[in-house]
Amino acid sequence: MVPLPASSYFPPLNECLTGEQLLISWRTVSSAIEGSNGAEEPAIQRFLADPAVLRLLSRPFDAFPPRSQQTKAAFETKSSAINVTPSSNLRFDIKQVKEDALWLSEKAQIDETSALRVVVEECQSRAAARLSAPFSEDELTNIREAAGNSTSPVTLSLASRGRDGVDIQAEFDTEDHRRQRVFMTYLSERRHLLKCVKLLLSAFMNHTIAIPDDGNGNGKGKGVGAALTWLESYGQALVTEVGQLDEFVLQCFQAIEKNIRNIGSGNGWPAVEIEWTRNQLTEATHTMEIVFHTLSFNGQFSSSDVVLKWLTFMRSYDFLDDFDAEEPEVQVLLPPLRCAASMVSVCILSVGSALDFLYEYDPRTSEALILSDSSTKSQYLLNTDTLSAIHQILVDTSGNDKPLVTAGPVLLAWSFILKALHGRVDAYTAAQIDEHDSRRFDRQSSTDTDGTLASDPYESMVKNIMEPIGAENPIEHLVRMAIDYCRALESLNGFALRLGNTSEAFFSSRTGGMMRIVILDLMKCSRISGLEYRAEVMEPLLSSLSGGQNYWDFVNTKELNGAFDPVAIFLEDQEMLETFLDHAIARYPYESLPFLRIIHAISTSSSSLSKPKSALTILEAIHTFTYQLPDGFVDYETTQEEDNNNNVLLKRAVNLFAPRPRSMPAGHSSALTLVDKDFCGTLGRMLSDSPKIVFWFHQYSGLKYFGKLLETFLTASDLVDATTNFGIDRDSTIEVIDILASLLLSTSNSSVTNSNFKDDARHVLESASSGLDRNRDIITVIFDIFEEELQRQSSVSGSDVPLGVLVSCVHFIHALIPISPDRVWPLLSRSGLLGVARGEGILATIVESVELVSGRYDFLISCARLYEALVEDIASNAIRRRSGVKASARFTDHDEVGTGVPDLLLSKIILSFSRYLIDVLESSFLWKFVTENDRRLLTWTLSTTFNKVLEYVFGIEAAADPVQNIDDIYVQTYDRGRRLSLKIGRQGL
Repeated sequence: MVPLPASSYFPPLNECLTGEQLLISWRTVSSAIEGSNGAEEPAIQRFLADPAVLRLLSRPFDAFPPRSQQTKAAFETKSSAINVTPSSNLRFDIKQVKEDALWLSEKAQIDETSALRVVVEECQSRAAARLSAPFSEDELTNIREAAGNSTSPVTLSLASRGRDGVDIQAEFDTEDHRRQRVFMTYLSERRHLLKCVKLLLSAFMNHTIAIPDDGNGNGKGKGVGAALTWLESYGQALVTEVGQLDEFVLQCFQAIEKNIRNIGSGNGWPAVEIEWTRNQLTEATHTMEIVFHTLSFNGQFSSSDVVLKWLTFMRSYDFLDDFDAEEPEVQVLLPPLRCAASMVSVCILSVGSALDFLYEYDPRTSEALILSDSSTKSQYLLNTDTLSAIHQILVDTSGNDKPLVTAGPVLLAWSFILKALHGRVDAYTAAQIDEHDSRRFDRQSSTDTDGTLASDPYESMVKNIMEPIGAENPIEHLVRMAIDYCRALESLNGFALRLGNTSEAFFSSRTGGMMRIVILDLMKCSRISGLEYRAEVMEPLLSSLSGGQNYWDFVNTKELNGAFDPVAIFLEDQEMLETFLDHAIARYPYESLPFLRIIHAISTSSSSLSKPKSALTILEAIHTFTYQLPDGFVDYETTQEEDNNNNVLLKRAVNLFAPRPRSMPAGHSSALTLVDKDFCGTLGRMLSDSPKIVFWFHQYSGLKYFGKLLETFLTASDLVDATTNFGIDRDSTIEVIDILASLLLSTSNSSVTNSNFKDDARHVLESASSGLDRNRDIITVIFDIFEEELQRQSSVSGSDVPLGVLVSCVHFIHALIPISPDRVWPLLSRSGLLGVARGEGILATIVESVELVSGRYDFLISCARLYEALVEDIASNAIRRRSGVKASARFTDHDEVGTGVPDLLLSKIILSFSRYLIDVLESSFLWKFVTENDRRLLTWTLSTTFNKVLEYVFGIEAAADPVQNIDDIYVQTYDRGRRLSLKIGRQGL
């Protein structure tokens, strides 16, 4: 519907053309919503409060209606001489504006007034468009002069790209370029309107689905009773205005199908064809997100109409699997589209809720009636005709000549529902037989027929659809086709890795979190088909918990509402814990990586630290220990043989850590007492006779065990892991160090709500150190690993050199800075990383010989983030360092932040880091990057950190106390005459 002329959506045209009123674009609104963080936005709030705006938001697919005589009349009124008086105050040519509006109306087949608004928006944004135009020769010359006539590759490359400024201006003012900008503005308005709808629905969900506080400060969300923020209140108003959600969802389906058809038909204007195609894909993806959000808070099973329309549409387009494009700009938008389509397909079936319903539904007591008719308004699970139709669509999909990867997850989901239906009917049939048999031998029952068990309402439908497909029953067929043919589990794993809060994520953290929860729910339901704890299932489960996020993604991440946090959901779901976590614990350390990866994933959640179940509480008391007995080990005996459970009793202590073959120092003991209490007398269960694998019922501290395990990584260690006769492997080392780093980071991130966060962090460090010798702790062990790896990896070169251990060590050092900087600075000064005490640092050597060759820069980016944290530590703790007293204990209870560390030491470390990273910033312009994301991360981190340094040293605003005394530490960093050169940068690699 065309908005009212007097609305804030489209103010009077005369005021817009004179500049008295500025149009608020949907792009501006969506940006304001995304960046608001709860802060008030008066202009945006006034805009959203306009009834015309609310109508457009509730009917986004009618925001640009087709032309008609009525719309033409409205346009003439809006732009008539009465409403627009020609004068010298007009900043834009009214005649040109009207001509462009009529052109856009015809080109895009939209009403004239909406086209007029788009043209006015382009006019008002013209100054910004000029700024984004190519640089002229004069401008590039000025840039080079501002950089000191530098011979840097960056400035030389820029200077070669200049064009004549007059030519740039003339091209900008041509009609063709102007109308291209008008059309691009129109496309922007379309997609950002849908984005605003999605963001408002998401904000409302943040309130509606939030899990209430339990009264002890352990809530995972705001709770429904909490006051609405302004954003949530507008989201609520939008939902109210939308009305019937099923009808709204069906309109979304029609819009998505229109987008898909438009891609096939093309735009017909070569200059904007790629952008037009991109816009169709983006609109379709945003609309699918809207559908996903709407289904998620609907609160009941989707109607038959919704499910059938969606699956029929997906089947007709082969679940969007056949979409392809040659242009990279279009290709990049296809994975998010397919992910959204797949998630909507799974979400629309509500698999977990469906299984619960089928397990619990009793037709004798439930008010819900199972129907068998053609009604499309009833919930899909209550209509057997709908279930039969769904089954037929998905069986046809599974038989496609080409595997439809995007369809794999919904095929798997349907197989679980079908398994539950079949199991339910079988159970009812067995109950009927039992009842019939009991009545035959109970004469009194013949006078009481009220309790007779009727046939299951799903029985007839299940019997009809359970006809074998080839040699398989339909359930086995669908599971096999979903997993083996369509690679459903691989697809889910790939989707989950792009649904976290990362720079490469498909969607926002809230939407991504909700989709990961859908995948978690699907993995939980896999136990119905006997999949459960298998490697193929564990991968998507672990990816759903992590979301593809690494340590740095969690550093500045805003904590998710618990209702959208997969880790919080996982820890609250007893069935998932029993199916996956308990199995992983029971197999540790015989199978170490699954357990370590689950703990790593859940250790990143700061909101779970205070919960009864968290990574820390799990590690503090592990109740089982599984490993393979050494060859010839006979010091156990069978017990409780009457139970026939292969129970055994250990007769003597078992050594978990054995001496390295090369040495056994006098008086050294490798008994378990170094790690925990004596194993002797422990009960266990023999899981395998060949080899002998035993599951011991033994409680021990996981953190304490981790500390001792890490020590075996060191070449100089006297011990090895007795369960393997080797030191800890590299993969486990990476996971264990990252677990410790994540636990420290989580406690630091909880500082707002937890005043004792430093005590909690010290508890982690003390627990991990408790099994080590008195002259060592976990910090020295990890720094020793770091130094050993630096020396090892600096002596080799090539793209396949493993740097994972080094990166994990940097994570730990970074996480340690807020907790115990007084340990970090001295250890860094002695480290070979920067070579502060020993000449040239190893950092440059490893980057040159390994990362420049591979084009991947995880280690360099991690070191840049470490540098950023060191800069912040100097700035925030300068005064306390000047006045403090050196701590005497390894993990002191006092908040002595790096006291006793000399300024000269701090200065040398920062100077060495700065010299190298300045050269990196200058020379990385010509480096090879496998992913542009690495280039962006590196450049952003270095640029923002150097900017902070300049602000701290040369800022003219009133200085805060913590940074008044740091000039002498930083100032020599920028002595250009003393900078080091990167050899590789000078070679132009």
